Amino acid sequence: MKCFLTATFAKPNREATPSEIYMDFGYDNLSNFSTAFKNEFGYSPKNVMKT
Repeated sequence: MKCFLTATFAKPNREATPSEIYMDFGYDNLSNFSTAFKNEFGYSPKNVMKT
């Protein structure tokens, strides 16, 4: 799952925001997705989108 999440956010042409992606990974809400992502990677999905 880690590689897949990283690849999803690293795609150069990916315009989707975390709020558009969280359901793709089976989360019912953005807060749970963001927490799980931050626990796994050490930074929030929002920070990934800024880079």
